[in-house]
Amino acid sequence: MNRRADVIITRLRLDHNGLGAKNFANKNETPICRACRDEDEPETLMHFIYHCPALDTQRKVLSDTILRLNVTDSIYTLLFPPQDKENEVYNALLQYIKDTDYWSKI
Repeated sequence: MNRRADVIITRLRLDHNGLGAKNFANKNETPICRACRDEDEPETLMHFIYHCPALDTQRKVLSDTILRLNVTDSIYTLLFPPQDKENEVYNALLQYIKDTDYWSKI
């Protein structure tokens, strides 16, 4: 992985990642998801990866890849994958982030 990818994975692991719910301290940000704009859904890591309806197409690709790798589809596995599947899981997660146009937001 390159430096930017390392930074993104670390930010996701620390839950200090630029998603709206964590940026609410910045007065210019709101906790509302930037993808679906649902006022009842804060932009959390779980919402971004598993629940945002605006990202269903990209999520399907991620889920299919995780299924093909034969690893558990969980937030823990995405952030702390088994050592023998680490590169493949991280590549799938990073591709999801790119495909959702969140690469520069995290």
